[in-house]
Amino acid sequence: MTFPLPIAGEVRPEDVEAIRAAKISLAPPFNVTIVEAVPGEPGRVLALRERPGFVCDHALVPDPSRADVMRDALWWVLDERREDPRATSFWEHGDMMLGAILGAVPLGFEQRPFSWDDDA
Repeated sequence: MTFPLPIAGEVRPEDVEAIRAAKISLAPPFNVTIVEAVPGEPGRVLALRERPGFVCDHALVPDPSRADVMRDALWWVLDERREDPRATSFWEHGDMMLGAILGAVPLGFEQRPFSWDDDA
């Protein structure tokens, strides 16, 4: 069985290898195929280097070459029962985007306290 893995951001060849290695280390009982994340689709999104430009649950991986970070983020994306304080929920992301529109948060969300580069 194959499931889509929605990814936001540019996917470079080395990112595909990092995702593949993380998936192998997790050993889920299914295959995944990388697809472009689009607004409105259900499920969690793996965001590479920057936050998605639309509201969604996502795991931001600023540096996809960090194997431990990629593994933890991928685990969170693939297992909807898993919770992690480093992830950004649909509601948090919507709040950040609204704040950016209203001028409360700079565009790019640099002030966000959590990302997958932070310790859990």
